[in-house]
Amino acid sequence: MTEIPLKRCSKGDECVHPMGCFQPATAEHFRKVTDMIDGFRSACKECEFFRNDSRRSGITREQFMQRRSFNLAARLEADNLFSQGLKLCSHQSGCAHPLGPLLPASSDYFRPQKDALHGLKSNCRKCDTVLARLRRSRLRSNPVSGEYQHLLKVQRENTSRYNERHPEKVRERSRMSAV
Repeated sequence: MTEIPLKRCSKGDECVHPMGCFQPATAEHFRKVTDMIDGFRSACKECEFFRNDSRRSGITREQFMQRRSFNLAARLEADNLFSQGLKLCSHQSGCAHPLGPLLPASSDYFRPQKDALHGLKSNCRKCDTVLARLRRSRLRSNPVSGEYQHLLKVQRENTSRYNERHPEKVRERSRMSAV
């Protein structure tokens, strides 16, 4: 069995990772890059998150650590639920699904998302639909921006491009809707 080497975060004593500045040199702790000798960035993921958060919102190191510990607890809870085959909709008390926010963790209830935790979006399909309707109505109510017209144009172009590339699926879909 090969032993995973430790890598020192470039932030040293200022590192915000719970394990400290020395962590296993794996993709779980460091972002992958091709231009470094070991294949990982010099700062750990936690320090990069902190740098981005502090730039965006001006939070302190202590505030970041407090927020991350809360997020870690939430993630452990999400992992525990997922191991039981369940997932909590991110809208919780405002969830639009008739069964409530705690739903089976499947693509029937949550849309797939490759980069999300467990491969599913955080909000359920029902909430996702409601949010999309709200976004569309907000765009329609502000015609001055022209954003809605631009989105409609892009959507029409994408649809026509898809129809040209997949004529057999379009025929099948039209046959199914006619029945």
